[in-house]
Amino acid sequence: MRRLALAVAALGALCAPAAAEPAPASSAAAKSVVEELNRGLLGIMQNGKQLGFAGRRDQIGPVVEARYDFPFMAEKSVGSTWQQLDEPQRAQLAEALARLAIATYAGRFASYDGERFETLGVDDGGFSTLIVHSRIVEKNGQTTPLDYRMRQTGDGQWRIIDVLLNGTVSELALRRADWTAVIKRDGFTALMKALEQKISDQAQGKGET
Repeated sequence: MRRLALAVAALGALCAPAAAEPAPASSAAAKSVVEELNRGLLGIMQNGKQLGFAGRRDQIGPVVEARYDFPFMAEKSVGSTWQQLDEPQRAQLAEALARLAIATYAGRFASYDGERFETLGVDDGGFSTLIVHSRIVEKNGQTTPLDYRMRQTGDGQWRIIDVLLNGTVSELALRRADWTAVIKRDGFTALMKALEQKISDQAQGKGET
């Protein structure tokens, strides 16, 4: 179960203090996005063995892509270096981040043992974001809190930009230090090569735990 929770934690982006209670319409829309994602994850877990890695990847891929804001997350992952990238490089980075997220889900959410997802309340996250609180519940009743930070994109849709494990761990914040170090030291091509290796590792069952 720890492995399952860490998979979700590996997909995050932004930290900010909570503020006032959000509008009901926005809360409902953001909460719905998380519930749809969780239904998709439960589906690949319940059919994990039959689907195999490729099947899980293909099934969860569209669900993830429609509910995450990967261009925003890619920008935050490399900090000020984003301004030095041209448009094709920015698109390449966002696309690789999406494939890494999808491969991580497909690699880690591979089996089912009675778990379920529960979506709880919604708080204002500050900086025009919302925090949707949810948790994974094991069949023995043990729970793992998962908080999703979301922003409203230009098309009016709420999308995930951060996932906080136990309400505190933002993997993208940690990733930013790693990625910016690689790109400044070795260049953009080296960063892309490292991401492709991580994607390959997930397919081969060698992803980080």
